[in-house]
Amino acid sequence: MNIAGVIKDWILIWMSANVFAAPVTALNLGGYFLAFLAVCFYNNHKLQQMKIKQKEGPKSAKSEDDSQDVRVDMPKK
Repeated sequence: MNIAGVIKDWILIWMSANVFAAPVTALNLGGYFLAFLAVCFYNNHKLQQMKIKQKEGPKSAKSEDDSQDVRVDMPKK
């Protein structure tokens, strides 16, 4: 969905440049392209993390109920 949002922005920019003759500078295009690459990188990283979690499967035999609470008492002043 994030990538679709960036592509939607590209379509809007293209339409505004062609229909309303709005100027689009190289800096604008570079920024949009950089945003697109950043969203692609984020989605790819997120997908890789999900694949790693899937391969790990269920956590170790120790359940969450077996975990111990660790409390640290702060010294009184």
